[in-house]
Amino acid sequence: MGKSIANILKSFGIQRQQLSHRTAGKIKWGVITAKREEIVRKVTDIIHELIKPPRPDSIDINASLQNDYGFDSVSIIELILALETEFSLEFPDSELIIEKYENVNQVANIIARIYQSKGRSMEVK
Repeated sequence: MGKSIANILKSFGIQRQQLSHRTAGKIKWGVITAKREEIVRKVTDIIHELIKPPRPDSIDINASLQNDYGFDSVSIIELILALETEFSLEFPDSELIIEKYENVNQVANIIARIYQSKGRSMEVK
């Protein structure tokens, strides 16, 4: 069973709402249609900012965030919060399993699933 981010936050005595400026049920969608390559680019930019020095010149979208870029559970939480802000969405609890965030491709797939579950279209190239 994967580690739930909600459980990790609870272990620190933090509620998820304390880490986000949005409140439940009030999600603003800034992007109606998103192309997969745009999602991958934005995810890559965010990951590049979160990587501790030395930062690589480029991010391999298939490389392991944990093994290749040193992400731990806290880094994954920071990534999710940054993604929620960047894409103006909230990740459902079903997507808050750390093991789901293996690489950029998997993160982009999660974002695509969230868009689709909210009835938003996404063009895939």
